[in-house]
Amino acid sequence: MFSFYTPFLGSMGGVPLHRPIVSMVPYAGAYMMIASDGGVFNFSKGLFFGSLGGVHPPEPIVAGAAIG
Repeated sequence: MFSFYTPFLGSMGGVPLHRPIVSMVPYAGAYMMIASDGGVFNFSKGLFFGSLGGVHPPEPIVAGAAIG
């Protein structure tokens, strides 16, 4: 995993995922990674408000966006 000029706070290397990671977005001075099934993996020190993993969206997630 590359941190892309942010503090390295972890990765998903070696962790079996249900669906692939499709997006990485900046968040709270670091980043979050988003999987196509809606799973969100928080690699920051900011508040984490949850994930859609296990909700089974009708279409795969294809991208993420930072807000604010």
